[in-house]
Amino acid sequence: MKYLILIFIIVFSAISSAESYSSPGEITNMTFGTFIARVKTNTINAAEECSSSAWYVLDTSVDGANYMVSALLAAKASKQKVFFQLTGCHLTYPKITHVYLCENSQCTN
Repeated sequence: MKYLILIFIIVFSAISSAESYSSPGEITNMTFGTFIARVKTNTINAAEECSSSAWYVLDTSVDGANYMVSALLAAKASKQKVFFQLTGCHLTYPKITHVYLCENSQCTN
């Protein structure tokens, strides 16, 4: 029974991902592929579990991704600051799960 519980804990900890938040910043670069969009900001920072901080990645195949892509494009065009909720990694990059358009109270830097 001890071994079964130990295996469950190991598997569960490998599957779960901690969420974190990016720093607020302006979008400096974006690319779009078949199932992902890559986003760079002028304040990009690494998430703990992802080995690369070159881009943030949005899985465009998930429900609601079209709304996030629209928000990203609007923010890029208007030079509005954004920040992201990041959960896990896509390949080696932090994965975007929420896009936040900044208001003055949220984005003071």
